[in-house]
Amino acid sequence: MKIISILPYSLFLCNVFSKIELVGPPNKYFEMLAAIFDLGIMDGECTVSPLKNICKIDDTYLSKLSCYVQKTTESTKGGFYIPSDPNNTGLYCKQADEIYNAANKSVPVPNGVKNSNS
Repeated sequence: MKIISILPYSLFLCNVFSKIELVGPPNKYFEMLAAIFDLGIMDGECTVSPLKNICKIDDTYLSKLSCYVQKTTESTKGGFYIPSDPNNTGLYCKQADEIYNAANKSVPVPNGVKNSNS
């Protein structure tokens, strides 16, 4: 009986502390950090090595990160990437509409709505 009561708790802990990786070559370390901070991720853990850099990030940012790296160089050409999507195809990007709307956001003005890009 004790095993059954511990199982849900252990599954909860696995989900809470799940991390994804952003991987890149040593010469892309500062670009990787810039990407992480641009996305508002402040709790990434990055390690540097002569072969590759790895930043571990909470998996709640997977969609956001996938959308971001979709615009970057793929792993085969020396860019940084998510290991399960090395060609940066945006496999986990679920925010395409949100990103488009943010880029074309409207701001209220006294006589209606004005596009902020104008």
